[in-house]
Amino acid sequence: MLGVASERWPHIFSALPTRSTWRRGQAHTRHAAVMALISPADAPSILFTQRAQGIPQGGQVSFPGGGREEGENDPRITALRETREEIGLPPSEIEVVGALPGHARTRLHYDVVAFVGLWNGQIDSLVPNAQEVGRVLSVPVSELIHERNRVTWEIDGGHRGPGFWVDDVLIWGMTAGITNALLEIFGWSEPWNHSRIVPVPPEFR
Repeated sequence: MLGVASERWPHIFSALPTRSTWRRGQAHTRHAAVMALISPADAPSILFTQRAQGIPQGGQVSFPGGGREEGENDPRITALRETREEIGLPPSEIEVVGALPGHARTRLHYDVVAFVGLWNGQIDSLVPNAQEVGRVLSVPVSELIHERNRVTWEIDGGHRGPGFWVDDVLIWGMTAGITNALLEIFGWSEPWNHSRIVPVPPEFR
């Protein structure tokens, strides 16, 4: 799987650091990690989850991932554990390419490391945890980059960022920012209309 991808996207492997660590010493900061899963097919797709209703940020679209547990000093371990817990995909079926440069920070003061992983794309083989995941979405890159699906989300009186309106859901916030960075790093990004402003609906917050 990794060999096929390395032949198709050789520039990616030199662009992504193979390891990453959380920032240290910042007050009121918690640590988390996510896994952006890409199927390295001729028509690649990116996997997202929609959080189950009734939990914090229920309905929000995200990547598999979550908070660091006691004893976890490597963000990669956290990302792989959370991916298995949320969608039933074991680490043995993921080729971790590397981590995205930089760190994301959420509104809940999480310092987040985002990893890029390759998997076989067989979404029917996944076993989502119904307590955490409402559904799993495999979105073709061709849909993510299409101008009709690109928006600028807006929330909290003017806070904005790049977003995606696909599969009847809005991808916004940190997840959309990571997705936007992925598209640019892989050379997939296309021009789009940044002036198309979409307020974040309550069901996706």
